[in-house]
Amino acid sequence: MALRDESLNDLPPPSHRKSFTDVIKEIGVNVFRNQSYRAKWKALARIEGSSTDQYGKLRDYAKELRSSNPGSTVILKTTTNNDDERPIFGNSYVCFKRLKEGYLAGCIPIIGVDSCHLKGPHRGMLLTAVYQHCIYSVNGPEKRKQTGGVPLLPPNLGRGKFATNSVTTTSSQGGLSNQVESVGIEKQPTFPDEILDLEGSVRTLDLTRNKLVDIPMEISKLINLQRLVLADNLIGRLPMNLGKLQSLKVMTLDGNRVTTLPDELGQLVKLERLSISGNLLVNLPETIGSLRNLMLLNVSNNKIRSLPESIGSCYSLEEIQADENSIEELPSSVCNLVHLKSLCLNNNNVKQIPPNLLKDCKSLQNISLHGNPISLDYFQQMEGFEDFESRRKRKFDKQIDSNVMISSKGLDEGVDH
Repeated sequence: MALRDESLNDLPPPSHRKSFTDVIKEIGVNVFRNQSYRAKWKALARIEGSSTDQYGKLRDYAKELRSSNPGSTVILKTTTNNDDERPIFGNSYVCFKRLKEGYLAGCIPIIGVDSCHLKGPHRGMLLTAVYQHCIYSVNGPEKRKQTGGVPLLPPNLGRGKFATNSVTTTSSQGGLSNQVESVGIEKQPTFPDEILDLEGSVRTLDLTRNKLVDIPMEISKLINLQRLVLADNLIGRLPMNLGKLQSLKVMTLDGNRVTTLPDELGQLVKLERLSISGNLLVNLPETIGSLRNLMLLNVSNNKIRSLPESIGSCYSLEEIQADENSIEELPSSVCNLVHLKSLCLNNNNVKQIPPNLLKDCKSLQNISLHGNPISLDYFQQMEGFEDFESRRKRKFDKQIDSNVMISSKGLDEGVDH
C-alpha cells in the first residue's frame, strides 16, 4: 500500500466512529479497520520513532538541557538487569535555573505536588511541583513506586529556607503524601501568613498533620473558603470570628485539643459537614441549631455529656456520629430530624432514647447503641420499631442485591443482645 505517512498521521484514532473515507477515496481500495490501525502506527513509528528508541536519546537530551540552560539541574537515573548489562531507565529530574531563582526571589512559598499516570507501552507517572507563578517538572516513570525527583527539591531551593517557610499541598490520590514527607519539609508551628494574603482566592485549605496550636483571627479574610481541613494538629480553640467564613461547607478538626466551640459557629449557615472527633469537647453550643444545611455531624471520641436541644433544628441532618462520649440521654428534639438516616452512639451511657424516635424519624435506617446500658427489649418495644426494622432490612437487602460487599459489623446494628 503506497500511502503518505503524513496522511496516516492525521487520521483519527481507530476507536473513533469517524471512518477513513478520505484515505479510502485517495487510494481507491477498501481498508479494514485493523489494517488502518496497523498502518497508522507503522507510519507514526517512521515519523516519530519508537518510544523504546527514544529512551536511548535521553542522555543526549539531558546534555542539551544542561548546555542550553546553564545552572539547571538535570538528572537521569538508571538501573541494570542481571541478565543484561545495558542500562534501564529509572527516572529523571529537571529543575530549570530560572524557575528556581524566580521562586526563591519572590514567589509565594506555596508548593503543590501533583501526579498523573502516563499512557503508552511503558506507562509510568509524571510528578509536577507547581509554585505560585512558576512550575518545574519531576518525572517518575516508576510504575509501582513513586521515586525520583521529589526528594531533590530541598537541595535545589535551599534546604533551610524551603524546609521552614514553604507550605506544601498534595493530592490525596497516588500516595503523594508519603512522598512529600520524604522531602524533609518541617511541620508548620504557626499558621502561614502567605495563605492569609491570598484572601478571596482560596477555596480549599488543608493543613492536616502539622503542629498548629491555634487559628489566627485573620482567617476571616478567606471569605470564599469552602473547605477547611485542620485535622491532627494541636489546636485548642477556634477564633471568635469564625462565623465570617460564610462560604464554608466542610470543616474538619479531627484529632486536636479543642475544648469548646464558639457560639459564632452558628453563623456558618452554609456548613454541610462538621467533623470534630477526637477532641476534648464537653458540650456543643446551642447555636448549632442555626446550621440548617448541616448533613453530617461527627463528634465521636470527645467528653460530651449531652447534645443540645437545638440540634433538632438542624433539619438537613442525615448522620450523627457521637461514639465514645459520656452521653446519657438524647434531647426530644432529635425526633424532628426527619432526614436522619444514621445515629451512632456506641460506648456512651445512654439509658433511654426519646420514645417517638423510631416513629418520627421515618428515614432512620441505622441506629447503633452498643456499649450502653439500654436493653434490646426496651428498644424493640418502642413505637415504630417494626417500621424501622423494615427500613433497615431493605437497606441491606438492596446492598446485597447490588453486589456491594459489607462487613458483618455493618449488619450488626441496634443494641447489644
